[in-house]
Amino acid sequence: MVRGGNSAAANEAASFLAGHLGIFMQSSANTGQLYQVLKNDLGVTYFPRPNGQRANGIAVGGAALWIANDKPSAVQDGAWEFTKFLASAQTQADWQAKTGYLAVNKGAKDEPR
Repeated sequence: MVRGGNSAAANEAASFLAGHLGIFMQSSANTGQLYQVLKNDLGVTYFPRPNGQRANGIAVGGAALWIANDKPSAVQDGAWEFTKFLASAQTQADWQAKTGYLAVNKGAKDEPR
């Protein structure tokens, strides 16, 4: 609970690290910064949902990726090859370690960092 005002997104991490905020919902991009300070004393989980309801995905942010369907086949094929590279376990492990975003490939957890 925030006393005496509100907490803008920019202040959430600082308030959390100072022990003034016990929980907050934010992009997984913040986990790198938080782990640097808190080491192994940090928990990360999925968005909560009502009991009995299926998970409904994640909030879409600026790190989304698309392949346009109105481009020539050669462009789409090149985009698909690049997308496969980005989604590979090795690339995702590196992406997660360097950015704090959560890997989209479960195999990333088995990759050396």
